[in-house]
Amino acid sequence: MASRNWNDEGVLGVKRCRVDFKFNPQGALAPTFSRDQARGVASITRTGVGTFLVTLEDTFRTLVARVATVQLAAAADVAVQFGTIANVGAALPPTIEVRLVAGAAPVDVAANSENSISVSLMFNDSDTF
Repeated sequence: MASRNWNDEGVLGVKRCRVDFKFNPQGALAPTFSRDQARGVASITRTGVGTFLVTLEDTFRTLVARVATVQLAAAADVAVQFGTIANVGAALPPTIEVRLVAGAAPVDVAANSENSISVSLMFNDSDTF
C-alpha cells in the first residue's frame, strides 16, 4: 500500500511505517507547515475552533499507535487530543482530526512561531505479523 521507501527501525512487526510531522496553529487562520517538517502529509486544514484535519499522502492498512504533543510560547493549560481517524485500511489516504483543548472545550492558539503541534503516527502496512 505505502509507495515510499521506509527506513528500517528494527521495530517488532512486518512493514511498520511511521509518519512524523509538526505544524503551527495560527489562531482562527489556516495552520502553517513546511514540507521538511511534514513529509507524508498532503494537507492540514483548520475545520473549527482548535480543530485541524490532517490528510496523509499514502494509504495504510492499520493504525498501530499515535502520539501528539503541543508546544506553547507561554504557559497555558492546553492539551492536544485526537478526534476521528478515518480511511485507515481504505483506498483513500487516512485523515486524522487533531484538537487543542482547554478542559473539555476546543481552543485556538495564537499565531506564534513557538506554538506548534507535533504528531507521530505508526502504521502496520502488512497483512502478516
